[in-house]
Amino acid sequence: MDLTFVPVSIGDPLIENVKRLYETAFPAIERQPFSVLFSGFHGDGELFAFLDGDLFAGMIYLLSYGDITHILYLAIPENLHRKGYGSHILSLIRKKYPDQRIIADLESPGEGSSNADQRNQRIRFYRKNGYDFTGVSYRWRGEDYQIMSSGGIITGEELSAFWQYFYS
Repeated sequence: MDLTFVPVSIGDPLIENVKRLYETAFPAIERQPFSVLFSGFHGDGELFAFLDGDLFAGMIYLLSYGDITHILYLAIPENLHRKGYGSHILSLIRKKYPDQRIIADLESPGEGSSNADQRNQRIRFYRKNGYDFTGVSYRWRGEDYQIMSSGGIITGEELSAFWQYFYS
């Protein structure tokens, strides 16, 4: 596996692969309009595709402010699940942002949810890759989320300040 980061911008040949994965991997309630990934958040977001040679192996969208980098969207094509691509991507992110606290929000694992197994798999995936629960949680669009982090814990106040920067 020889993954490379490829920054994605409007007009990029990879844009259709990224958009298709984004729209199939995340429920509509969790997605921003695709255009927001280019123009929203003060233009501070970073959208990357990952290639393994010529193979499209995934996408990630990151927002950074101060010493916090937030993984908003990370997806691997379904036919490449459980082949190590997600872990390799997280490793590359850690190398790219060595001094950052990297955070990800995950749906709370509620037993009554229709995708409880998938939620628990995500938690195991992030734990396996060195992420820990921070104790910070929130509710957005009717869904409960918990923050996991690598490289240091964040507080609820820091998460609020992070989002306040992007929505001010």
